[in-house]
Amino acid sequence: MGRVGRARAGRPRISEAAFQAQVMAFARRTGWLVHHSRPAQNRSGRFSTPLSGNAGLPDLVMARHGSVAFVELKGDGGSIGPAQVEWARGLLGQPYGWVPDRGRAYVFAFPGGGVSFGYMLAYPDDFDALVAFLGEPVG
Repeated sequence: MGRVGRARAGRPRISEAAFQAQVMAFARRTGWLVHHSRPAQNRSGRFSTPLSGNAGLPDLVMARHGSVAFVELKGDGGSIGPAQVEWARGLLGQPYGWVPDRGRAYVFAFPGGGVSFGYMLAYPDDFDALVAFLGEPVG
């Protein structure tokens, strides 16, 4: 599942954290409210993300003017895990065995207009597609 590979020729590898910072900065500049749950160090000295519920929620949950976007980010060489695939399936109503295509935006508009919903699995090479998915600045 997911891709394991090299960075595009001519550019250094990009970590998920660096890619996430780039995406969050773009999203905020274009009017999105952005949520990301960061890991914290627990008493035993290990890092974990405190949560209640199912693991695998996409990295970023964003909202802007009645639209909601879920974005799963991966750095160069990263791969999507089973819990993340399960979330994508649940969000998009896909059957068991389906896996999201990297760099493809899945966008839905609800009847009557005004509200849309989207999901995307993105790697650093997909930044232009992610920019198109999130759209132009609003306001």
